[in-house]
Order: sequence, then C-alpha cells, then structure tokens
Amino acid sequence: MLHSGQKEFDVGVLHHCKLTSMIRERITQPSMQSHLHFEPYELFRQPNVATEPVRVHGELYTSDAFIKAYDKLQESPPEPECDLPRVVVGLMFASDSTQLTSFSTAELWPVYLMIGNESKDRRSKPSCQAFEHIAYLETASETTFVKYYIKLMSSRTDSFLMPLRPSQQMLVARDLTPHIWVIVVEKSIMHNGRSSSTMIS
Repeated sequence: MLHSGQKEFDVGVLHHCKLTSMIRERITQPSMQSHLHFEPYELFRQPNVATEPVRVHGELYTSDAFIKAYDKLQESPPEPECDLPRVVVGLMFASDSTQLTSFSTAELWPVYLMIGNESKDRRSKPSCQAFEHIAYLETASETTFVKYYIKLMSSRTDSFLMPLRPSQQMLVARDLTPHIWVIVVEKSIMHNGRSSSTMIS
C-alpha cells in the first residue's frame, strides 16, 4: 500500500489526579485512622463448640491475596534508614458512564477510588464519603472518528472507502481503556520498574 502503517488520532485530554497524593491524603485524615485496617487477619465463624469454624470472606483485608501481599512486604528488605511500619494499602476502583444532560448524548466516565483497608459497611454509606474522584476517562466520539476515518480513506489512492460498522466504532472507545490505566495507575505508582513506597510519619 502507498500509505501503510499506523495513523495518529487525537482523542482528547485525560484529566486525572496523582494516586500517591490521593492515597496519602486519604489515610492521613484523623477521622479515618480508627477505621483503617493495616494488619490483615483471617475471620472465622463458629456458632457453637460442636461445629467446625468456617472461614468468612467479606473484606479485602481478610482475603488471602491481602495477607500474602502483607507477608511478602514484611519479608522484603526495608527502605534505607527507615524504621516506619510497612503496610499494604488496598486500592479499589469503580467507574460507570454518567449522562451529563437530559436532552443530549453528552456523557462522562468518572473513575472512583476507594481504600480497601476500610470496611465495606462504611464504603457503602454516602455519609462516609469513601469515594474519591481520580480521573475522567475520555471516550472517542464516534462522529469525530468517523469523519477522521472518511478523510483518511478518501485521500488514499490504493484502497476504496469502506464504511465503518458500529462494532468497529465501539472498538475505538474500548481500546482506549488500557492506555488510560497505564497513565492513571502505572505512571503514578511505578518508578524505575518497581513499586514506590510512601513514607508517612
């Protein structure tokens, strides 16, 4: 083909907060200190002595994954000249499309952050304000992309114009998601290929 290879398409601007700043702000709030669980444990229920204890799964900080992450952290070499306690902070994300107006198709995809060290009982109460806005995901406008596609294909002499199917248009928005997470999560937490540690005194 005369014009083979990838082409650039400008989707928009990604608005997001730095995760480490948000985590630090959240877990250092005096009102949060008594509600955060930094040392994981296993929870069992035993109605009476005649029955066997049954493991209860309900919180992130009582899960096997959280306990393994905590043990691995304690067994790893500490930061140089640091004697602060080392803990695991569980990050839980949620997102959904939000319609901005009643008479248009304008929408927004906010991303919320919750701290998994806090009980789900508190996270489910709006009065506890457990959700933090960390990003607003951009979605590629189908109209904008179709216009770009038509302009691109019309300028090519080596192929004929193929109409975009709705499924192809949806792929554009879907394929953006992993790239957005690289910016929001990895570039906020990862430094030089390893996890960053935040010291809070």
